[in-house]
Amino acid sequence: VDSSAGEDYCRICFDAEADKIYLVSAPEVDYIDARSVVKIREYDRKTLAAKDYTVPNNTGVDLQSFISENRGTPLNGTVYGGSLYMVQDQAEQIYRFPLADPTDVQAVTMHGDDMAYLSDAHDGRLYCYYRTRAVVLNTGKNELFSCEAAGYDNTTSGFSTTAPVLGEPLTPLRRYYGDSRIRTERVLRANYLATINDLPKSVEKTADKTMKVIYTLRRGG
Repeated sequence: VDSSAGEDYCRICFDAEADKIYLVSAPEVDYIDARSVVKIREYDRKTLAAKDYTVPNNTGVDLQSFISENRGTPLNGTVYGGSLYMVQDQAEQIYRFPLADPTDVQAVTMHGDDMAYLSDAHDGRLYCYYRTRAVVLNTGKNELFSCEAAGYDNTTSGFSTTAPVLGEPLTPLRRYYGDSRIRTERVLRANYLATINDLPKSVEKTADKTMKVIYTLRRGG
């Protein structure tokens, strides 16, 4: 439904790894309260079989009702890995509803970060790329981790590279004024040892393997 206020209440999602298409429909209301439900129709692209799900809001809070592919790709109303992801209304808390049992709602551990938009989804992880930083939602751990982003940005351009932080809380942003506007910068911590791609556990050197570490030393300024 495309209302007169310009908000949308349905969307189509495609989980490429599961090869399934989802039509997600939310009630045309300002927010989804405890009396409301989200309806989902699942299409298996290989077998053409369809299956319907009804997801009640049993989180104890109001959820955002706006779901659409418009204005980027909001996370709210996304179906991936057999779960629906919804965001709390007027807040940043994410909730996960497994379609196998929609009543088994799970709050994502946020670590003080947020994930308003969805940029990529693969290998059990949802990614959101901001201008100078990024976050990754590990669906296996049901946790949101910050990513380190090298460089800064005060325009619409993006960052260079990111490396998800394994089990670490959000790294603070450094804000400073310049060119009559606020710039936001995120830098690698001096004592930071990254694990790439949000590995399930840190790589440990044992007697059965060797490890080569290359350091680049620069004079601080």
